[in-house]
Amino acid sequence: MRSSLPAIWLAAWGLLPASALPADVAVDHSEISASRAETSDATRAQAWGLNAAEWHRYRSLLRGPLGLRLPNVDPLLALLMESDDPAEQRRYAERLARQETDYWNRLLQANRLYQEAHARLYPDTAARRMTPPLTPGGRLLFFIPKNCPACREKLPRLVERAGQGIACDLFFLDRSGEAVRAWARDVAAEVEGLEAAIANGSITLNVEGGQLAKLGGTAPAFFYRAPNGVITALEAAP
Repeated sequence: MRSSLPAIWLAAWGLLPASALPADVAVDHSEISASRAETSDATRAQAWGLNAAEWHRYRSLLRGPLGLRLPNVDPLLALLMESDDPAEQRRYAERLARQETDYWNRLLQANRLYQEAHARLYPDTAARRMTPPLTPGGRLLFFIPKNCPACREKLPRLVERAGQGIACDLFFLDRSGEAVRAWARDVAAEVEGLEAAIANGSITLNVEGGQLAKLGGTAPAFFYRAPNGVITALEAAP
């Protein structure tokens, strides 16, 4: 069956060789690629709540020192880190806080629904579910209570895991952001590789904001978030 689409459209989409076009018709692939890139950038900027200028600045930051240290840094965090304007910093910080809260609420709700469905569909195996293998792309969640010297002993192993592609999010209970930063400065001198792992984002520092209660655990506690988003409690440190 002969296509009703003009030949120039088919060639532009790669469905017809350019040689099949009349000699006086040329397809400017550079214009098509540029148009697609602009559309993609506009869509991504909109998804992050950024305007075109902010998205351009983010892309520029990725090409500089920040991009070398944190190649996967998200737009809001990058703009927040590099801004010197107090009003701008506040706006990015609040937007990032709302986004992260929404992300965790959705993730934890999805995980709860999954666990309930598993128990409902497979009641005889739910209690004996095995811990999934830790694979690159997954993330460890480590909830650290206040005054936990033993928790420091886990850090070298977490740095090692981070180097294997299994990142770790540390959640500190009953501590302020400044207290967490002070903790990091103190411990980084004792644990080889920790400072670098924090700098490149493979280990993150977070003030616990109710996530542990939603997961149903008591600190100190380890959880594993598989690449597909499913979270499983770990009985022992990984």
